[in-house]
Amino acid sequence: METGYRKIKLYFMIGLPGEGDDDVLGIADTCRSLQERCRDLGRLELNLTISNFTPKPHTPFQWHSVSTAEFQRRQELLRRALRQLRGIKVNFTDVRLSAVEDFVGRSDRRLAPVLEAAWRAGAGLDAWFESAERTYAAWTGAIEAAGLGGRYRQLEMGGWGSAEALSAGDLAAFCRQPLPWDHIDSGVDKLWLAEDLQRALAATVVEDCSFAGCSSCGVCGPELGHNVVIPAPPPPPPIPPRSPASERVSRLRFGFAKTGSLALISHLDTVRLLERALRRSGLPVSFTGGFHPLPRLQLALSLPLGVVGLGEWFDLEFTAPLERLDLEAVRRQLQAQLPAEFPLLSVASVPVFGPSLSQELQKAHWHFDLQPLPLDSPPTTVDRAPALDWDGALADLLAAETLIWSDTDKKGRPRQRDCRPYLLRLGRLRPAGDLDPDGSLEQPIRLALEATIDLQGRSLRPEQLQHWLAERLAVPLRLGRVERRSLELRPC
Repeated sequence: METGYRKIKLYFMIGLPGEGDDDVLGIADTCRSLQERCRDLGRLELNLTISNFTPKPHTPFQWHSVSTAEFQRRQELLRRALRQLRGIKVNFTDVRLSAVEDFVGRSDRRLAPVLEAAWRAGAGLDAWFESAERTYAAWTGAIEAAGLGGRYRQLEMGGWGSAEALSAGDLAAFCRQPLPWDHIDSGVDKLWLAEDLQRALAATVVEDCSFAGCSSCGVCGPELGHNVVIPAPPPPPPIPPRSPASERVSRLRFGFAKTGSLALISHLDTVRLLERALRRSGLPVSFTGGFHPLPRLQLALSLPLGVVGLGEWFDLEFTAPLERLDLEAVRRQLQAQLPAEFPLLSVASVPVFGPSLSQELQKAHWHFDLQPLPLDSPPTTVDRAPALDWDGALADLLAAETLIWSDTDKKGRPRQRDCRPYLLRLGRLRPAGDLDPDGSLEQPIRLALEATIDLQGRSLRPEQLQHWLAERLAVPLRLGRVERRSLELRPC
C-alpha cells in the first residue's frame, strides 16, 4: 500500500485431499490478518476467486473425489465467515462447472460423442460466463444422450470414494484398480503416483529431485537419461528497476492488413503480437508510465474474431524526432518482425498531441456473405419455393426510419439503441442463386456495407444486418466470409 496499491486479487482453492473445515476457514483468517496488518496504511480491498479442485489424470490425486454437495457446503461455510469482513468481493466457481470438468477430465473414449453433442448444443469455451444455465443443460443433455448419465451422477456425488479415509493397505488396493487412461504412458509410474498420494495425505514435503536426489518416479532411465543432481543456483543479484523511456516526441500512423490465419486471433492477441514485435525491432518506442509500462500504441476500431481486415490503422509514438527517423526504414524494420499475414501497407507522420486515432475514424466499409439456411419443408420440383426478395429487403432497411438493436451492457442490463444513423449504403456485389428443390441456395449473396463511426467508436456490424435482413426475409440467415475492406479517416 505504500506504493499506491489499494486493491489485491487473491486466488484460493478448496476441495483438496486432506482438507478440513479449518483449512477452508483459514482463507477468511488470512484475509482478516492481511487487512489488519495494513490498517495503519488505509483500507485494503480484496478480490477473492475461490476455485474448486478437480482431479486430473496422471497425477497423485487422480483417485480423489469431492461431491457437488460437499463443494456447496464448503462454499457456504466460507461465505458465512467472509460476511464478517468488509471490503471483500468474492467470486466462487460454479459447482456445476467443476462437476463437468471432473467428468470430462477423467472419462474414457466414450466421451467423444459427448464433446461433439455439447459443442453443437452451444457449449463453447466462454459459454459458462455467457449463460451458465444453457451451457449446463447442453452438457448434461449430451451426457444423458450418450448413456453416461449414471456415471456422471456418480462422480457428482463423489462416487470415487474418499481416499483420505482409507487405511494404507486399503488405499494401496484402491489405487491398483484400472483407470481409463492406464494405457497411456506418461513416463511416471502409477505405483509411484499412489505412493505420492500417501505422502500428500501425510503432508510430507517432497524435495525437488534436481537438487536432492532421484525420487524414483519412473521418468529417468536409459531412454531419457538418469537423474543428475546439481547444486541449487545462487539467487541472482537484484537489478534496480528502471522505467522505459516515456518522452512523446513523434507519432507515426501505420496502415496494415490482417489476413489469413491471423484473422483468427483476438484483438488482445493482436496487441500482444505488435508489442512483442516492437521489443524485437529495437525502435525508440515511447512507453506509458505507471506500474505496468506499455508501448504508446493505439489500434483503430477492433476487428471481430474471424474477420479479415484489409485497411486497418494503428498509431505508435516514439522518443526520437522525426527528422532522425527514416519512415520507410522504420516500416521495414518493424515489418521484419511481423508475420507475412500482417503487412504494413503505409506509414505517415501525424501530430503527437493531435486527436486520437479513434476520433479520426469516419466510416467503415465491409463485404460479407449471407446465405439462407435449409428450409424445414423442402419444396417439390413442381412447386418450387419463390426466390427471396433480397432487393426488397435491402430497400426496406435503407428506407427504415429506425433500426433498433437490443443487447446488454457490460453489467448484463438490457438496452436498446437506434442504429439507423450509422447506415449509409447497403447493396449487392454478387446476386443470390435460385432455390434448389432441397430448399438450399446455390450460392450465397455478397453484400457491401458502408457505415459511419461516431466519436465513441460505435458503428454497424455485419451480424446486425444479418439479424434485420433475416427478419424481413422471414428465413434464418448464415453469416459467411466477412471482410472489413477499409476504415476511412476524417479529412485533415
